[in-house]
Amino acid sequence: MIYLSESHTRTVRTGSYCEIEGMCFWVTLRPLFNGESERAAVVEDAYELNVFLSQATGVEIAQVQMLCPPSITGRPHWSLEELRKIVIHRGLESSQSAVIYETAVATYKLGDLDLRLRKRSHALYSARNLKARITSAAPQPKSADEPQLYAHF
Repeated sequence: MIYLSESHTRTVRTGSYCEIEGMCFWVTLRPLFNGESERAAVVEDAYELNVFLSQATGVEIAQVQMLCPPSITGRPHWSLEELRKIVIHRGLESSQSAVIYETAVATYKLGDLDLRLRKRSHALYSARNLKARITSAAPQPKSADEPQLYAHF
């Protein structure tokens, strides 16, 4: 089952498939209240990933992976890679910026900032911080018949 969060109506829909265009993040969730079934959340970008990880309750974040299209990897196929770190760089003397995505397979840079120039850097995600994350409990779902999400935007 696929649960889709409709942010403009704040509702949850269900479906049987979805299509993904562009890079995104695959977050493996392990619910605290049953601990048996795992779920995965697909999160669109680095900022939304940060929000999702801060708002997810009642779950252990088991793993975060980056789903990389060929346009990013340079390879002929999509790649699902364990995410290690996301760092945002902003130029001090220009309006340019860049985001560095470090995975277990490779490091990818998106943006036009020359990283040799003076810059301000901010780590948006790191696997080390994820391991230190304190999991907060959440009430059990209201009904098994209603679609439930572990984090809402």
